[in-house]
Amino acid sequence: MHHNYLHRALPLVVVLLAFGCGTQPQYQAVTLQPKSNVKASSAGEQVNRVGSAKVSLEGASGSLSEVFVAEPQAGKIDIAWIVDQSGSMVEETANVQKNLKSFIGSVNAAVDARHALIGSSSGQNALKLDTINTTHKQIEFRVDSNDALQIAITAFTKVGNQLPKGAKSDSSNTLQGSLNSFFREGVKAAVVVVTDDNAKVINETNFLTLAKTALAREPIVFAFRGANKNDPSKNPANCGVAADGVAYDKLAEFTKGLTFDICDSDWSKSFAKLTEGVIGAAKNTFQLKRLPSQVSEVSINGVKIESSKYSVIGPNVTISPEVLSATSKSEISIKYNAD
Repeated sequence: MHHNYLHRALPLVVVLLAFGCGTQPQYQAVTLQPKSNVKASSAGEQVNRVGSAKVSLEGASGSLSEVFVAEPQAGKIDIAWIVDQSGSMVEETANVQKNLKSFIGSVNAAVDARHALIGSSSGQNALKLDTINTTHKQIEFRVDSNDALQIAITAFTKVGNQLPKGAKSDSSNTLQGSLNSFFREGVKAAVVVVTDDNAKVINETNFLTLAKTALAREPIVFAFRGANKNDPSKNPANCGVAADGVAYDKLAEFTKGLTFDICDSDWSKSFAKLTEGVIGAAKNTFQLKRLPSQVSEVSINGVKIESSKYSVIGPNVTISPEVLSATSKSEISIKYNAD
């Protein structure tokens, strides 16, 4: 196995807590026979500390000022779901269907997002987006146990270009290139995989390289996967997974994504963490070093913005994507009082 992913620079990223609306998203929990006891894991910060160039105390009153740098296209993210629809995934696909609408609504309240789903809307373990339009796209293609990443590469590869070795064959002519133009130029991309199996052929050794060739960026990988299949102390006998999702663990770690236990009986918590992770990946949320009692001013490149263009929850300040630059870096200055 060639671990090429260990030798590349950190990837550009593309795939939630609702910072923008001030309320918690309502995700649905279902009773699921636990397949393992692995908890959600994170391999990176969820808020933007990059470019926190200055923190200054402006007097005895406790007035503080912090400066951040937002990259071009901050506050935007394009997300593709690829969900295993094999026979062992009855409860898991139901969990996705029950929570997907709330997920999309929560993400859209905080960032400028596009959403895609690869999966069949009919037959066994059917999945369907509630809304289909220019920003909500479903690709009608059934996903099997271990071919999610193969399917992703086929969908990313532009029509007319030769598919790389190992990509999913596309006899229906509906899959290849179906997401090539879905991902906006320069915008972070995310892939969310849901499966109780591991990836084969295209896996942690080659997926990011192939994705970057097709899309000119490497997506952040999020995954609901199985783990500890062969550890009876952590994997109850009544929760079977086809294989540990080792490939997804490694891809999520490298791209600073998140992994979740597919056997968890309460998916609502996982969806809340996923929401937080996706919003954090869009990097229009900035974490202050002190808990503010009041944010008095937010300015972008020296221009003060209206209070309706940002929200404050705890130490996090989320700025509307519409006021951030699409073509250049923006300097964010936040003035606040802390007790």
